[in-house]
Amino acid sequence: MNSLAKTQKEKKMDKHIRINAHTPAVGALNFSYLLDAPAGKHGHTIVKDGSLYFEDGKRARFVGFNIPGSGIMPKKETAEAYAERLASIGCNVVRLHAEDNLRADRSSIIDYSEEGKGRKLHKENLDKLHYFVSELKKRGIYVQVDLHCYRTFTNIGDMENTPPKRQVKAMSIFNQKLIDLQKEYATQYLTTVNPYTGFALKDDPAVMCIQITNENSAFFVNVAELADPDRAPFELERKLRFNAFLLKKYGTREALAKAWTRNGECALLPYEDPEEGTVEPIEYGDYTQPYRDHRAYWVGLESPARYADYMEYGMELNKHYYKEMIDH
Repeated sequence: MNSLAKTQKEKKMDKHIRINAHTPAVGALNFSYLLDAPAGKHGHTIVKDGSLYFEDGKRARFVGFNIPGSGIMPKKETAEAYAERLASIGCNVVRLHAEDNLRADRSSIIDYSEEGKGRKLHKENLDKLHYFVSELKKRGIYVQVDLHCYRTFTNIGDMENTPPKRQVKAMSIFNQKLIDLQKEYATQYLTTVNPYTGFALKDDPAVMCIQITNENSAFFVNVAELADPDRAPFELERKLRFNAFLLKKYGTREALAKAWTRNGECALLPYEDPEEGTVEPIEYGDYTQPYRDHRAYWVGLESPARYADYMEYGMELNKHYYKEMIDH
């Protein structure tokens, strides 16, 4: 009886709060006073002693949201309301995500039309994004800029193989043509001056960081992508690169076989030879690095010996990719 009475009392105390995403929070729910506008007034965000700071020495702390695709390319009147709403709830950073995605509604800053051919920026959408960034900046909201997320790489006759017509992971880490296209895109995206702020993204202190690639590594991929026949030549490249790595490290098949042998068991299969490019790489993990138990599966494709060498090879690919992109 008491329990029932308590429940009824609690219900009387309940008050429905209506949240309108188009209007800023007000009263006690308005946290815009926590923001230090405009974003970038203290200089670029830097890392010092493992923490984030601004160039003038002020400690940097961020809390915000991931906003993808068309959400970061709103109409101007929407951008103003959107930025005001975000500021009112205390958000001081927004991740500009998946701006390179090929979608039916054309919500991409890459121009995938016959004119742009997937190699130029979509001027109208870039202008919308620039205006949104300027409205965020005014209110003290920083941005994280993503580069490669879900881009569809197009072949205009200058590629030996046409990439799949969907997001590509892993192969964009090691295929040099795809890396060159990422650098070309980064140059266009980061150096175009935002007419509303007067800064290119690469120079704007309101950009708190730049992500080079999203959910990507030489070690893993969405396994469903592997069924696409257009991926086959890139997977062959991965295999040949792995074999070249093994040949450079061990010199001969005999030396590799010796290194991959434990208790009389050899992980190298009879048909495999790095000189012939026939040693199989490990299978991808599905958005996680694949697991191997060093106490079992010594022979064959799941051998921890094969796994260890592929991890070394994959880390070299990752480091080379990031160094090349960062240097660019």
